[in-house]
Amino acid sequence: MKLIIVASMSMGWACVTVGDMREVAEITTGADANAGPRAAACADFTMTASEVESFFVRAKVISPLELHEYVFAPCFVRGKGLWRNQPVQWLIRAGDTATVTKANGQEFELADPTQREHQE
Repeated sequence: MKLIIVASMSMGWACVTVGDMREVAEITTGADANAGPRAAACADFTMTASEVESFFVRAKVISPLELHEYVFAPCFVRGKGLWRNQPVQWLIRAGDTATVTKANGQEFELADPTQREHQE
């Protein structure tokens, strides 16, 4: 599966090109530490490896400031994979946003653009 990341140099991000997300593994569920009583509902939020791969096909890179344009959900799934033959960790939130972290600590925020809240 192709993961396309186009990062803005003006935002201080490194430029990243097209790569492959492979070997999706170690999928676990969790909840934000501040979820409080809502954390119990997170047990129902799961994703299969196929659903994770589909998310990365739809996802686009967003700036950390754009996260407010998406619904916040305390539930998430996390896992590992290979991107451009480099190990990465990823965390996908129930609101269809995600963070991908490379081994060197560099992070990228992603989101499914179809889930963006529409401004009236």
